[in-house]
Amino acid sequence: MNCSYRILKDVHIGVRVRKTKDKSTVPFNNEPMTGVKILKWNDQGFQLSHPDLPKVIWVDFYQLPLDKIQLEYGVIKNPITFVEEIRHGGSMVLVRADTLDYMEMLHDKKDKDEAKRYAIKDLTPGDRVISCLCKEGNVMVYLGTFSIATMKSQRNYGYGYSGSSYTYSTIDATPERAFFAYEMPNGKYQINAYPLSNKTVLEMYRCDDKGTHRTNEAFTDIEQNLEIIRNKTYGGKYSYYVQFINEEDKKKYPHIETSLKYRDYPVYIQLSKENVRKNAYEYLKNAEHLKGYDKSRLYETQEEFKNAYSSRR
Repeated sequence: MNCSYRILKDVHIGVRVRKTKDKSTVPFNNEPMTGVKILKWNDQGFQLSHPDLPKVIWVDFYQLPLDKIQLEYGVIKNPITFVEEIRHGGSMVLVRADTLDYMEMLHDKKDKDEAKRYAIKDLTPGDRVISCLCKEGNVMVYLGTFSIATMKSQRNYGYGYSGSSYTYSTIDATPERAFFAYEMPNGKYQINAYPLSNKTVLEMYRCDDKGTHRTNEAFTDIEQNLEIIRNKTYGGKYSYYVQFINEEDKKKYPHIETSLKYRDYPVYIQLSKENVRKNAYEYLKNAEHLKGYDKSRLYETQEEFKNAYSSRR
């Protein structure tokens, strides 16, 4: 259960319970409550009250586990408290605080508070880490933080000859991503990438603090890591732009799985932030092996596209 839920001591109460605050919320010390009363319910959920709550709140049906609580005349007899349900978008749900599962969560929180934790900026390529979201999680090896560019393709209407429509492409975004190679039971590695603010990599344990070796020597060279990622299969939002690993690359990197999983599929990647959009544009203009887009209708920015085609009307 420790990998599914996280105890949050300080939350915020508005109409509903929240992890973040704004002008409509008040802080709440999230300690277990006994005797929470269900005031009423409708097709949206339950309205709850308790002397410790700063105001009456609403919870959705899924937030209150009716099948796991003792309810008498609308009063919940078990102590309950809010926790974050990690695997379902970070939703807040109520759990019983008198169970072994909750005791385990408390123990895990104490261990986490006392353990040394690391951010991405603290890591060097080759470091073996585990996400603080789950102490029993898979080991992942830090490859480096790289700047990527994605491509945005869309239909144009009203520009060009005779007002005809066609698809044009621009360099859409240049965010940074932290890349990790997950150690797999078959001895190979699955490469994943995360935004720097993603909660999976926001805090990590380093494996040498947990009694195993710190470094995976296969990934200590950041330039080689970048080469591995560049030679992986990756594509655009609709799988239009695909660079396949050739047979030579497969032989060169037999320990790397053939799929690369992350949400923002890059069409270009580099180590520094400098000129990444421009470099991505030049790369795509000259890349003979990439298919699925018209190089004559590729623009570095949306503004360049508008300027080019407004002059041709």
